[in-house]
Amino acid sequence: WHASYSSCSNHPANAIALALPFWFRLMQCLRVYWETRETKNLWNALKYSTAFPLIYVGYLKKHAVYDDEDDDEKVYYLHLLAAAAAVQSTFCFVWDVHMDWGLFRQSNLGGRYTNEVGNACCGAKPVVMAMREP
Repeated sequence: WHASYSSCSNHPANAIALALPFWFRLMQCLRVYWETRETKNLWNALKYSTAFPLIYVGYLKKHAVYDDEDDDEKVYYLHLLAAAAAVQSTFCFVWDVHMDWGLFRQSNLGGRYTNEVGNACCGAKPVVMAMREP
């Protein structure tokens, strides 16, 4: 088991398999932008493109050859990985909260919840509807 695991997890196809879903969504967002010319689709494409540096740096970190005496290269890859993960996670979080959930939108500030917020949260629509009724 351990021999099979190490050979599969070290194969370059592993990084490609990790990147493929993000690639397909990126291409889908660009195609929708091409058809609609709505800039939100470019921002969505940017969200998916932030996954590629994270995957690539993770691949480099896993396959780097380190000197036993020098830990600077390990720290360098760790810092790159942390930076790529921070950028990707932050962008995805902000996108999900603002665009998908509709929070902090101008139309939602200072008023009642819109249907979009109720629909975005699983099971929250009955609660939102109950809060609206006096």
